[in-house]
Amino acid sequence: MKKLIAIVSVALIATLTANAGLVTSWSDNFDGVDGTPVATSANWDATNIEWQIMGGDWSTHDRVGNNEDQYIISNNQFYSYVGPCTLYTNVALEQQVRVSYIPKEAGDRISMDLANGIVTLEIDLESVWGNEGNRWDANQEFKVVLPADPIITDSHTATKYYQITFGMRKASLSNVIVKAEVGGTAGGAATFASTDNVPTTLTPKTAKLTVQAVGGDTVAKFYVDGTLINTTNGVFTTTEMATLYPYIWYGKFSGDGMAIADGAIFVDNYSVNWVLPEPSAFLLLLLAVPLWKRFRG
Repeated sequence: MKKLIAIVSVALIATLTANAGLVTSWSDNFDGVDGTPVATSANWDATNIEWQIMGGDWSTHDRVGNNEDQYIISNNQFYSYVGPCTLYTNVALEQQVRVSYIPKEAGDRISMDLANGIVTLEIDLESVWGNEGNRWDANQEFKVVLPADPIITDSHTATKYYQITFGMRKASLSNVIVKAEVGGTAGGAATFASTDNVPTTLTPKTAKLTVQAVGGDTVAKFYVDGTLINTTNGVFTTTEMATLYPYIWYGKFSGDGMAIADGAIFVDNYSVNWVLPEPSAFLLLLLAVPLWKRFRG
């Protein structure tokens, strides 16, 4: 029996990894020499490098070759800096600068099938800083996304996703928000779990989001430092979330007041993986039936 379960487990994993970019586990600890590029590199792409006018025509403009961005290893962590928010044309300060980070496997964007299992997304927030520049009381946002489509833009333009968000308000509000969100309507996300932290006393935080397929439904749970904060279900079916395309979106906002937004973030230990839930023996037996019939025949 143990041998049969092992055979079926190997067969299932092989099925899930048959396509280019489709993985059951992916991680990056960002170890290396200070200044080494994280993106673009063998493991990550940096894309969606744009700025947007916030208001009016909401037009977007390319920032490639016209920015001071840094996506590098620093102290064995991932240091991200976008911007700064400066005037790329003669417009008011209502603007956003942004970039997306796409994890890769053998040159392809990774994806992960939910496939009756549990997908776990985990990342450490090490530190973050910002100034008084902001829009909507937001200096910057760092969204670690599990969408059902291979998007690269800000997830608020999509509808089917779960995500972890690290958000820093302007410095005078003195808080960093660590939260879990779920899509539903384009143009916004619903928060189902949140914690506030003071930047001056912020200790590293481990944020974990799990998404599990249960009876045709998806159940999401959010943990901070190992403590369950909240659970949500009934938002998406497993069919809607059949394949997930992990990525990170990072944006900085400037516009309310004359201070030009500035700030950066350090994160570490990014990982995403798929496992069968426990107990899994019954599911494995169901999967074993076709193999058993084949071997018996």
